[in-house]
Amino acid sequence: MADLDWLNDFIDALPEKSKVRRNLISIAGYPSWENVNSNFLAFYFDKTEDHNFGTLFIDSLLEFVKSEYDINLAVSDYSITREFVSNKGNRIDLVIQDENSEWAIVIENKINHFLNNDLVDYWNSVEANHKIGIVLSKNESDFPDSEKVSLKEKNITYHHVTHDKLVNKVSEKIGTQFILSDDRHLLFLKEFISNTLGMYENPQNMKNQLQTIKAFHKHIKEIIEFKDADLNLLKELGDVVSEIFAENGFESGSNKTAKGKHFYPTNNHLLNDDVFRVFVDINALRYVPNFTAYVELYKNENTKHGTQIKNILDKKGVFDSLYLKKGTGGSDNAYYQHVYEVSIPLDLNRNDLSYKEILNNHLAERFFNSELQYLELLNSAWSIVENEG
Repeated sequence: MADLDWLNDFIDALPEKSKVRRNLISIAGYPSWENVNSNFLAFYFDKTEDHNFGTLFIDSLLEFVKSEYDINLAVSDYSITREFVSNKGNRIDLVIQDENSEWAIVIENKINHFLNNDLVDYWNSVEANHKIGIVLSKNESDFPDSEKVSLKEKNITYHHVTHDKLVNKVSEKIGTQFILSDDRHLLFLKEFISNTLGMYENPQNMKNQLQTIKAFHKHIKEIIEFKDADLNLLKELGDVVSEIFAENGFESGSNKTAKGKHFYPTNNHLLNDDVFRVFVDINALRYVPNFTAYVELYKNENTKHGTQIKNILDKKGVFDSLYLKKGTGGSDNAYYQHVYEVSIPLDLNRNDLSYKEILNNHLAERFFNSELQYLELLNSAWSIVENEG
């Protein structure tokens, strides 16, 4: 492989990644689900709900609608219907309608989907003297002019409002309801607005993405060579670790290029091969001079004794070593449970030795034949559990 002088220039050319604040909706896994978004909107459009925002959302929405109808929302009693069933059996996302059918607002809510709905059917299915149709979507291009013209020819008018414009307008007008609104719902509203605005590409992120692509294109040959070398190193280290473990009574249960490998005791090893195994972090060996492994129980019938075994070892002082600490991965109810984590610093300054020889020396002293005899103690702890069982 060629020298790595290019790498510094490549890294310097990469832009810093913009940090985007997470919100409760994205954490819950519903950042762009239309049904979830429509549920929020139905809640906020309803002036009788306990958010105490009144008609804030509908007022904000109607500011974008150039309608000849004067709807006095403050004195009107109206209902919000989700999934309103149309004459043809379609479902309208939101219908807002006053109790006397004097007026109605028909809303089709779109997020990351094409507008292929029967808006004529929607319009004809809602009975009201005055109707306002709204397509609420993510981008201006979601409601083509050709579709608007086609509807106009049928004396049907739908207006288009984007989600970001709606929530920005709500933000502008929130002051009118600030004192009356519920404090909890002010927080939830901030999360809703944050999630809505988070659906849009940040111009800086888009610019950074372009810079990153250009940097990759400029150094594509070197990057491919580097990735190949990285993969080859992973395989080579995996082979080295597998050889050392084989020489000490373990066999590998993972493929050659795995980032982590499981090793199982063979029949002639003191550890029970149906109970214990060792997981070695091969990936970390590429980047740090440190050997990290986890000695673990596996299978549910064994892991249920994990806490008991760790308590036995704890009393024997096993976890007092600089190279060992109590394992935290898995649990008594999982398929695996780490009994202890092994972390051994590697001295790579011995130029007279190969990497395998250096690693083998460290593992021989601090893992396979440790003065602490923690593999032996682990086996005896299991015997105690078996006898008590």
